[in-house]
Amino acid sequence: MPSQSLSRVLEWRKDWTGRYDPSVIRVRRAYLETLAPRDIVLLSNRVREARRGRMALAHELAFPVEDELEMVSGVESTSNPFELAGLADVPGDDCFVTQQRFEALCVLDLAVMMSELERGDPMDRVEADQGAMIALLEEHVFSGTPIDLDVFTYHDPAPSGMYRVREVRYQDPASLPAWLERKHNSRCRITRDGIVAHFTGKPKDRFDTVIKLLRQVSRPKEGWNPCVVKDRCRCTFVVQDIGCVRALSGELRSVLGVHGALLHDGGDNLTVMTTGASDPTNPFSSPKFRKKQFDLQWHGRWYEIQIVTFDGFYGARYASDTQNHAIYKLLQGTRDILPAFYPPHVYLEDGETWSAPELQRLLLDRQVQNLGWSQRRRNGHAGSH
Repeated sequence: MPSQSLSRVLEWRKDWTGRYDPSVIRVRRAYLETLAPRDIVLLSNRVREARRGRMALAHELAFPVEDELEMVSGVESTSNPFELAGLADVPGDDCFVTQQRFEALCVLDLAVMMSELERGDPMDRVEADQGAMIALLEEHVFSGTPIDLDVFTYHDPAPSGMYRVREVRYQDPASLPAWLERKHNSRCRITRDGIVAHFTGKPKDRFDTVIKLLRQVSRPKEGWNPCVVKDRCRCTFVVQDIGCVRALSGELRSVLGVHGALLHDGGDNLTVMTTGASDPTNPFSSPKFRKKQFDLQWHGRWYEIQIVTFDGFYGARYASDTQNHAIYKLLQGTRDILPAFYPPHVYLEDGETWSAPELQRLLLDRQVQNLGWSQRRRNGHAGSH
């Protein structure tokens, strides 16, 4: 589990203002002075991770203005935690000094957060636990060798239709000229109860886990420890229809329960009568993305299990509304991640914010372009990714 000091260093995010405050630097230097030489080396590695992760966020969420978010050279060129503290310890109010001060502190703090996370929940252990869950599923849920399933999705081309999935066919394409077709080759497993499922199981890395932690501590939920990330280990199953979702949910519950897992129902929004999002507390969660989800505890580790249908799975990739996972992340990111990692008063023009309609439209248009709907094959169908 996370170290006790993790919650303390997560609070450092409140100091990411860009203002000069010697007391903030003293806190960081006092922390660094407690570290052994080996810990300093490990922290330097986390600095590199933090820098790469922060730059990747800019590329993923804010590509049209990525040039405006470039890191100052002094912060970009050092992985020494003490040098970063020095770069943050520079008074002055001009734009360059403010940006350098902010970036040095942000990168250093992210590195410390990842180090404290690693101290309590090492990535090696996370990967081993994810592997143990996959091994359990291999032994008691899946049967036989994987199969390749051709999945054809048919999307609404109308502007109001947002390229949502309207029809799914398996193995053989349909003649549906009113819709845009995409073909997908899906590697699937067959369960012991005969359900065909595309399966993925992947843990969150250190940087993404810290992002989730920062979001949780800034917007805590009642009765939920914000320093615990329940989906650091996760498994996703993609099946043909809602009937298969329910059948697989029962099969998994039976197997996991027998092998000592404690299950917590996360609910679903699968029925026709269910019109809300799967997570009603999340304003960006789309009611069109239908899933069954439950959390479970097994050998001291939290896992998240999601079961979705193929139309939901590919809608989350190719629809151009909030059902699309990339667009969902963008809207969520402009609310909390971009303002925290790239505060408007440091990076944007005077008075502009990440929630400004013109800027949001620019970022959203880029995400829609990435879906590839402008690419056409010779037969007139949309190109496949």
